[in-house]
Amino acid sequence: MSGPEERTILETDLAALLEDDEVKSDTATDLQRETGGSYDIVGMMRFTQGYPVYRAVHRILGHLAALYTVPKSDERAQRWLQRYIRTLGAIEGFGVPQLFDAFETDSESLLAISHVDGPSLRTLVNSGGPLLVYNVVDLLRQLLTLLDRAHRNGVILRDLHPDKICLCTDGAGHERVQMLDLSSSGFLTTSAREVGRGLWKRGRFQVRPADQAYVPPEVMAGAPLDIHSDLYMLGILCIELLTGGVPRRRPKPGKQWGTGLQHFLGKILAKDPGDRFASAGEAFRHIEDHVLPQVLRFRETDWGLGILERWSRRLMQNFLLVSQSSSAELPPLDPGTTTAKE
Repeated sequence: MSGPEERTILETDLAALLEDDEVKSDTATDLQRETGGSYDIVGMMRFTQGYPVYRAVHRILGHLAALYTVPKSDERAQRWLQRYIRTLGAIEGFGVPQLFDAFETDSESLLAISHVDGPSLRTLVNSGGPLLVYNVVDLLRQLLTLLDRAHRNGVILRDLHPDKICLCTDGAGHERVQMLDLSSSGFLTTSAREVGRGLWKRGRFQVRPADQAYVPPEVMAGAPLDIHSDLYMLGILCIELLTGGVPRRRPKPGKQWGTGLQHFLGKILAKDPGDRFASAGEAFRHIEDHVLPQVLRFRETDWGLGILERWSRRLMQNFLLVSQSSSAELPPLDPGTTTAKE
């Protein structure tokens, strides 16, 4: 929540701004002037730190960008913006927004980063149902690589939800994960309560009711977020992608999970952080050694793929029932060229 001395724009103000063409035009003109005429403002996306984030297009390059505006009078928001820039710089690479430009005026600081204007993973699941196991494993490999790069550079994502991740297609036609918003991320040495005003309230971690399952048990008890928190959230994300929903309580894998997938989810979702994978790199190696070979073997034929999908959906349904009673870019999964480990 914002303090009494901090200037904020409420959602009602946003609605009025969008309805008032004259005010909207004036705001866009001011921002274009403040960015040296480099960007055309085409809309408003969301609020971060209590201030609007605009959708903009670079006039010459045509890049779609997210334009953050923070007044210099708000010292707390200024510290957040500087930390956000350092965070993006520390984990630059595939899957994270790219730093475009930074501007300063007498009254405001502005930041332009790359933006992917596409549906989030949650939107894809809600509209099309659960994803195939093969696709989920591919997403896990990419996300674990991103997490490993971030953790090695002292950064934790902290707020890893399917609303903040989308799929985009690269030049070769392969689907890649892209983080839509890393404004809640920060360095391990940064107080969690200093990262994202909406995450902490009165010493408790706050999320939307639909995302309560993503909060690790130790965080609900008051412990700070760390790399094990990121891994736990990734495990819940995996369940949501495979089933279309999240468990109402902390998952407890049963004996029917006698596979690599059973061990992976059971370990990454352990109640005690010390029982989880020691790092994202270790979790990635488990996927490569124990989960991926099985997926590739079944995918060799359409019949095998059908068996795998029915098997995996049944496992995930049972899982929910039980719960309720390297920094380099990864090569894409390609069954035609990739061979399973024996």
